[in-house]
Amino acid sequence: MAAKSKKPSTIFLINLAAADLLLILVLPFKISYHLLGNDWLFGESLCRAMTAFFYGNMYCSILLLTFISIDRYFALVHPFLSRRFRDNRSVLGLCVAIWVTVVLFVLPFLSVQQSYEIRDLNITTCHDVYLEDKRIVYFYYWLIVVLLGFLIPSLTTIFCYSVVIRSLTVNDIKYKKAAKITLLVLFIYLVCFTPSNIVLLVHQWTPELHKYYMFLLSLSSFNSCFDPFLYYYISEDCRNRVRKMFSFQTVGSW
Repeated sequence: MAAKSKKPSTIFLINLAAADLLLILVLPFKISYHLLGNDWLFGESLCRAMTAFFYGNMYCSILLLTFISIDRYFALVHPFLSRRFRDNRSVLGLCVAIWVTVVLFVLPFLSVQQSYEIRDLNITTCHDVYLEDKRIVYFYYWLIVVLLGFLIPSLTTIFCYSVVIRSLTVNDIKYKKAAKITLLVLFIYLVCFTPSNIVLLVHQWTPELHKYYMFLLSLSSFNSCFDPFLYYYISEDCRNRVRKMFSFQTVGSW
């Protein structure tokens, strides 16, 4: 019997889970760093990797959420048109393109020094030093990243879900699940991604905001905590597995 083909949305969710896994791998080092008073003990290479994975998770999550919204838009608003290109091969190609884009975004963190020894404080920082002499370069770099990795994707996501809900409402179709997905995605953008991206750009000219930005960057990682709810609401396979799991536990308790 042939294996059941995965839906496009499921492929996007698998890649989202992979992005979250990369963050989980470096999170213990990040936690240790802050518990030790921002003293990095793990070397320059791991500092670069941790910084790249942190930003990579954020922008990979944003782009994947955007394409999930586009997928939902075509599936629900233009179902007949979407049959021409909404297949697994196209989705896999898009996922590869997303990962390549994210690697290009974080490439500077992998190639530029991130850890610096602060002798006065007797600590080694990791991505915590503001380099004023490179302010202009960093500003234009982050301007491009925020524009392509946050602003355009967020506007696209809002447009897609707005049209989806409006279309379902006009056609008198129950849109409770679509509304839940929309509210959850907007909440992730509002709480996790928007503050860090705004302050990221502004603090290039206002060094005093750096400590607030580092806090907001850590807050952005909380998107991984909300992703399982997206898996549940978007993926029918995930819902069935969760229901079977709780059903098994209920039967077993008797």
